[in-house]
Amino acid sequence: MDRRLFLTTLASGILVAGAAAVAANELGKAGLSPFSVLSDGRIGSGSPNIPSPRPTPTSSITNETVFSRFAVPRLNRIPVPGGTISSLPGNEGLLALTVDDGASAETVKGYCDFVERTGFRMTFFVTSTYGAWDANKDQLRKLIESGHVQMANHTSTHKALTKVSDGEVVDELTGCESYLRNTFGVSGHPYFRPPFGYIDDRVANIAAGLGYSTPVLWYGTFGDAGRCTPEQIQAMADQWLLPEHIVIGHANFPPVLDCLNYIEAILHQRKLQPITLDDLYVRNA
Repeated sequence: MDRRLFLTTLASGILVAGAAAVAANELGKAGLSPFSVLSDGRIGSGSPNIPSPRPTPTSSITNETVFSRFAVPRLNRIPVPGGTISSLPGNEGLLALTVDDGASAETVKGYCDFVERTGFRMTFFVTSTYGAWDANKDQLRKLIESGHVQMANHTSTHKALTKVSDGEVVDELTGCESYLRNTFGVSGHPYFRPPFGYIDDRVANIAAGLGYSTPVLWYGTFGDAGRCTPEQIQAMADQWLLPEHIVIGHANFPPVLDCLNYIEAILHQRKLQPITLDDLYVRNA
């Protein structure tokens, strides 16, 4: 190869790689995976079929491995922030698993059983017209009362709020809030998750006027909004279950239930403490 052509090609490759690194860094600051911005606009819901860069944490763990129960966190709670959040402050090894939707009663039940067995703590973002919540309401009420499960608002019917009228935004949020109060005796305030991660100033202002001042996005995903394999979910869990991350999963399809032992193992091996949002934040009066 001509020396000048070689040097030109080399320089071009360096520039492209540098640009990619900058872009990936900026996505990381925003709490997004470079692989997780999909063509349909859903943030953090991708299932890239790529190997994890980390060693598999369960290489010495079998399904018979027994761990101690997760501790009840004793944190110096802080005021709930206003505005959008996608990660947790501090450096205490905290991890917030937030599970959305609820299309599968079996999957909601499986998560509840997992919480009862392990002492795990998590926040459900409820889409209230899914019947899975009613199907599991007795078990959920007990877990809410014990503090292991928190319920938050993911709208009534999962409409993209940036694409509907002001009145529909109000209906989506107040409908779910009424459901949470009437069924579980709790409020979702001030936390809501906008479907697909779609949020703008108009939606944020309407939501804040309804008591929903803190949109919750995420910094990592199981990629299981749609149907995928346990192996894909495990790869994503391995990638994103890290300190101070808010991670999003979905209660839509049962394959995630085959991954719960794996998720439990990752948290124990990485010395992560699962929390609900209420474990860390003091809600506004």
